[in-house]
Amino acid sequence: MNLGRRLKYLRGHRSGEEVAKELGISASSLRMYETNQRVPRDSVKKKMADYFGVTVEGLFYEEQEAKGMGALLTRKEAAARLGVTVMTLDAERNSGHLAYIQRKPGGKVWITEEALAEYLARATHPARPDGKAARALRRVRQA
Repeated sequence: MNLGRRLKYLRGHRSGEEVAKELGISASSLRMYETNQRVPRDSVKKKMADYFGVTVEGLFYEEQEAKGMGALLTRKEAAARLGVTVMTLDAERNSGHLAYIQRKPGGKVWITEEALAEYLARATHPARPDGKAARALRRVRQA
């Protein structure tokens, strides 16, 4: 995977203007990087790697990581999709109910669309009744 494709993939649903602003570069420069018309300076590569939570080498060479991962969402984007606050999302993440990606301690947290779908499936699945409780309830009703 080339740098342009990798940047587009890592950017996910965020706008180019939003990402460019966070990186401290112009939106046109980001577009040129994404279309492989220009190669970023080393300082910009470092900012990109920190922002996306990958190594600088990962921007160019880690194709296997990108396969099958789906779009990456920020905590704020994931919370908006679920209709919850970021604090609630963090509580679910910290309790182990929601999978996430964090490349280094204290770094940005990313959540894949697949992890979000899996979390929703588990959270909205109708609970099976407890067998013992159901039998006891039937005995009480029969008596």
